[in-house]
Amino acid sequence: MNNGKLVYTYREALDKGIYRSRFNRAIKDLIDKGFLDVAGYEGRYNARALYALSERWRDYGTDKFIPHSEGKYAFGESDAVANDEVGWGSSQAAGEVSQA
Repeated sequence: MNNGKLVYTYREALDKGIYRSRFNRAIKDLIDKGFLDVAGYEGRYNARALYALSERWRDYGTDKFIPHSEGKYAFGESDAVANDEVGWGSSQAAGEVSQA
């Protein structure tokens, strides 16, 4: 498994009929509920996010749940988006999400 190197691009999602807003909500939900973590970024320009599968979800809804690091969302290909622009905080995010 390539945990920490999972990538799924906007283009791949769009080819399957998944639009940007739905894609962003899905990634945010997966991170918020503990299924994914942002592992890093790949590329200098047109950077894309790398995701890792997480076990945090096992504690979701309990006092033991560890929330994601604030601002650690990453969205679409070649977009450097400040989370406050989409209403989710103030850290910078960039990237794509896919299975490598």
